[in-house]
Amino acid sequence: MRAMFLTGGSKGAVFPQAPLARAALDAGHRVIMAGPEMVVPTIAMAALPPVSVSPRDRQALSTDQPDDPAEQMRYVGRWYAELALQTREPLLRLAEQWRPDVVVGGGIFYSAALLARELGLPTVQQPWGLLDSRVYDEAALEVLRPALAELGADAVPEPDIRLDVAPPSLRRPDAPAGRPIRWIPGNQYRPLEPWMYTKGAAQRVLLTSGSRVSSAGTLHTIEVAGLRLLAERLGALGVEVVVAVPDEVAAELRGPDGSGPHAGWIPLDVVTPTCDLVVHHGGTGTNMTAMAAGVPQVIVREIPSVGEMEPQVRMGSVIDLPKGRQSADDIVDACRTVLADPGYAESAGKLAAEIAAMPPPAEVVGDLERLAAD
Repeated sequence: MRAMFLTGGSKGAVFPQAPLARAALDAGHRVIMAGPEMVVPTIAMAALPPVSVSPRDRQALSTDQPDDPAEQMRYVGRWYAELALQTREPLLRLAEQWRPDVVVGGGIFYSAALLARELGLPTVQQPWGLLDSRVYDEAALEVLRPALAELGADAVPEPDIRLDVAPPSLRRPDAPAGRPIRWIPGNQYRPLEPWMYTKGAAQRVLLTSGSRVSSAGTLHTIEVAGLRLLAERLGALGVEVVVAVPDEVAAELRGPDGSGPHAGWIPLDVVTPTCDLVVHHGGTGTNMTAMAAGVPQVIVREIPSVGEMEPQVRMGSVIDLPKGRQSADDIVDACRTVLADPGYAESAGKLAAEIAAMPPPAEVVGDLERLAAD
């Protein structure tokens, strides 16, 4: 079997797809992962064969996005639809040369649907996390309609298999049926130090704002000054604080003598299981990594939620702070609440147990094989 995986957008899009792609490789199948130039190095770091199908070397989402959640989803849907049109011809050339039997794409990688429709190939939709990707489809269709009309379609084609990483307690009754698959965290690794996988007697809090944080701050992140203030305030609670940030800004979180919290590029799947709480910006990878590790969360998102965290809030494993309640005082108060109430950790542990019981990617490879053989 030849399986073509399509990814893009950011590093965070590659790692959720990598375990299934590697499982297919381990089963003896031929695999490539294609995406824009911005993620090609990350694909290689994930031990997968990368192919660039777009010159885009950064995500380039506007920092001036609408505050309304629905409008923000429309913006993102259009962005990914435009990327699909840009990669259409390169993907067709790649498919003519490599001839895949099955195409696997993320929920909003519309390039997978276009390519599969054009070549008559079966498709598998592999989500990044809990968000129902259909919220993007209406706006994407506005961009894709002419291309789809050429292919005799009036809507984005449905996948042959829709995978589902949601643990049973978080599955929505209105969600489309999907084949369960265990979500497995992945990261860009570095040599580990003992503090990354061990902890002392104090409670430990992981603070992160994703991979794109900079001194000036970028879309979907807490700026460095905000992280530094939070690290100081949380440390005053008597907890150990670990800050996961790019190495180039880590020094700004420490004192002139190097004192301060452990900070830098830290593999989240290594450090998260040692933590009692994760405080973050609402990134899908961070949320799913904390969930799989059974660690409660406090979420401080820049863009309002469209509801993907609501089941976790109802489950009692997460505090999702809304706009207007995201000051340092608000965040510290939420952390104090979670750390003092064992119910949050108990709920998070239940979700982790459900995830661990879901079918691993190796079992799902058989579904790809059957699709390719039909």
